[in-house]
Amino acid sequence: MKRAITRISIVAAACASIIACSPKQENQTPNAQAQQRVTVQAATTTINLPTMKCKMCAGTITDALNKIDGVKDVKVDVDAKTAVVMYEPVKIDQRKIETTISDAGYDANLTKRTDAGYSQLAECCK
Repeated sequence: MKRAITRISIVAAACASIIACSPKQENQTPNAQAQQRVTVQAATTTINLPTMKCKMCAGTITDALNKIDGVKDVKVDVDAKTAVVMYEPVKIDQRKIETTISDAGYDANLTKRTDAGYSQLAECCK
């Protein structure tokens, strides 16, 4: 009987030390706790923008891409005529990124700009 009580005491002490050493989450919001549990894989793609001309064009493209759920970051280089886009492939794909840019009035890789998007551009961007 003494052995059983001793074993129970040892197990209880071990559990208590594990709980005491685990990171505290009581002061974190539920959203922060969820972010610790879920890691989203991001992908990066470089889009060629041959019809982009100026910083206003870059702003238009950046604004259009930032409206898409799943786009994490956009860096447009006017001189290189490219955009580097970080995105969540579980939500969107490269084709959606290219279509969004073409709908904004610019060629994106092999996807040609739409007439509707192009007609909305400022004169300096045409």
